[in-house]
Amino acid sequence: MILPSSRQLSHFLAVVENGSLGRAAKVLNISEPALSKNIRLLEELLEVKLFDRNPRGLDLTTFGTSLFEHARVVMTELQRAVTEIQELKGTEAGHVHVGAGPTFAASLVPRAVAALLADRPNLRISVFEGYSDVLIPMVLRGDLDFALVTLDASSVDPDIGQECLTNDEAVVVARASHPIIAQSEVSLDQLADISWMLPKRPDLLRRHVEKMFLSAGRHPPRAIIEYVSAGFARSMLLEYDILSFLPESLIKAELDSGRLVRVPLSTGVWTRQVGVIFRKRGSQSPAARALLREIRNLLS
Repeated sequence: MILPSSRQLSHFLAVVENGSLGRAAKVLNISEPALSKNIRLLEELLEVKLFDRNPRGLDLTTFGTSLFEHARVVMTELQRAVTEIQELKGTEAGHVHVGAGPTFAASLVPRAVAALLADRPNLRISVFEGYSDVLIPMVLRGDLDFALVTLDASSVDPDIGQECLTNDEAVVVARASHPIIAQSEVSLDQLADISWMLPKRPDLLRRHVEKMFLSAGRHPPRAIIEYVSAGFARSMLLEYDILSFLPESLIKAELDSGRLVRVPLSTGVWTRQVGVIFRKRGSQSPAARALLREIRNLLS
């Protein structure tokens, strides 16, 4: 069996990503007829039609869609292999692509990156913040070496590996001057009518708050503020009388200083698993392994 070359795959990916032969040819700096010939030779090699031509451009066939998903991973892994060889030779410091949920991007990841750069100052690090529904596809495509997230067994892809690093508690909190803090005990009924700030769906923290109220036969509270940035949520809590549900690790300094206080609600604690997700069929570069080692050290 003759396999497509890396050049053929890169040309195919360029056509898909640019939507037409003309635009792809400009990006690749080759003539459109030459690119068209390369795509035709690839189709002949695979004995399938990869594109449907239409007035708007090109659409992938079922065969083309399958090749696209695999070719993207193959080319990413090939680039990683070349980069790793350069790292081992000492001609390149390395480049890590890491994803992080909002909570971890605001706390744990900056500390791990700082520790790693203190030892390897020439290393390049790209951090992408997002929720698991965005990060998991990026890990699968090979866009990320790994991602630090709240582990959720219900949404695991069979091609995704998981490693639990620690457990973390999330609690209902408010600033010290919030009227609710003066009460010795608080019920869910009281909290349902108070202003809340919650992460945008489908964040697991948001889902847990809603489940907590629904399980008690009550409507979930309405969030007057929704956020993606955990750093914003932490700052907003200090500025306004509003409730939120945040991991203690994110607000440890504020809790220790008394600026933020846990709301006295017996059912308002959730222990979550924190860990990394990675592609089972992929490999980690030395630089990625080094960053993961720093994360483990901080959590140990």
